[in-house]
Amino acid sequence: MTGQAAKTIKAILESLFRFCREERFAGQYREALRLFMDISPDRDLDSIGWAGHDETNFLMWFCFEKMEESKTIGEIWLEENPDLPPDIAETARRLNRSNVAVYYPVPDKSTYESLTLKDMFSGNEIEVWEPVIWQLRDKPLVYGLRLIEKDGGFISAGDFYVFPREISDDIIDFFHRHLQGFYGEEIKKPAGFPRGSAYLLNHLRITLQRSDEFIRVMKEKIMAGQQEVVSKIVCHFLVRDYEAAIDRIQMMETIAYLDENNEYRFYEWWEDSELTGKDDPNAGIALGKMKMVAHCRDFHSAEVVKTALISELGDSVKHIYDTVMKRKS
Repeated sequence: MTGQAAKTIKAILESLFRFCREERFAGQYREALRLFMDISPDRDLDSIGWAGHDETNFLMWFCFEKMEESKTIGEIWLEENPDLPPDIAETARRLNRSNVAVYYPVPDKSTYESLTLKDMFSGNEIEVWEPVIWQLRDKPLVYGLRLIEKDGGFISAGDFYVFPREISDDIIDFFHRHLQGFYGEEIKKPAGFPRGSAYLLNHLRITLQRSDEFIRVMKEKIMAGQQEVVSKIVCHFLVRDYEAAIDRIQMMETIAYLDENNEYRFYEWWEDSELTGKDDPNAGIALGKMKMVAHCRDFHSAEVVKTALISELGDSVKHIYDTVMKRKS
């Protein structure tokens, strides 16, 4: 790997990071930043104190992962710069198709000149030089990296996450047990995690699920008889106006209020208003000051409750993404 490849990536990112801060992206930028760093609506964004790779990680996610009208900001930048030199344009296209994946070092195959990393999901091994991982290679850690192939080798694109090795045992179970309670409430976090780690890790899990390699492995498991069935779908919403959301949700005929605990208000939801409070609910809802989640029994309930909440709560909330929880049949 030549130093020229690293310089090319650096030049692309410097231009792209300036581009993403243009006024036309200001609204998306502020909303994305609050989500990524778990910043409450009443806290000033200027109060952020970036540490380590936090800012680069955010900008990489904002430019290459967050979609705006079916395009990433990186793709928009590339379209608006059609006269780039071929090498720079090709590198930019590779960045736009890239994903973060989780790797752990293979010490007995690594030398000072070459570090061998194994993809936690696919098991594929690659050789790349990353001095931070080299220094920490004997620690019980795994690393979230965005690597692209360039000049016959692999090079880090710039974002860099460090996680405890225990997530490699069962990453989905780790997220659910350590970072999210049943109704989406954040519970005890592993010591040393940075602020905003709940959303960072949740985003990483979603990114991994989109990976072609991950999907291929899951299909192979299904074909091998390890069929998984959906046990729950969790719909995640950003809360824009907490008080308005409370007022509107309490007016819904299909909603029953349960309790308030740890800054969350809990509700039950029925698809049929005539069964409200008379039969098992179709979903459970937790409304907090920053986010709202709806836990649904199946895909049908998830789609109906999403439609109902979006319609009734208006612009006081915004649907962000869904999480599918599975179990083996």
